[in-house]
Amino acid sequence: MCSFLHAERPSRSSQVSTSTLELLGRWQVALEQGLLNQTDFDRNLRYRLTNIVANPIIVEKKLRPPLVRYWSDFVQLCARCKVDISSHPEKS
Repeated sequence: MCSFLHAERPSRSSQVSTSTLELLGRWQVALEQGLLNQTDFDRNLRYRLTNIVANPIIVEKKLRPPLVRYWSDFVQLCARCKVDISSHPEKS
């Protein structure tokens, strides 16, 4: 049997959180470029930020070193929207 068949697959929640972090990172870029205004973002999408940072598993696995460096747009978006990543350690 092929060894890749026995490899550990990422969990569904991990895949969802990664997709959401990527999407929200793209919204940060859209806000920076003026393609989306802050009021519309806050009204329609800010809740996603608060849901992500309220999940200790996501914070632990994605928003701590060493992986936090891959989510700089997401971290910047949280700062821009004043959403505290409460269990987030110092940025690496």
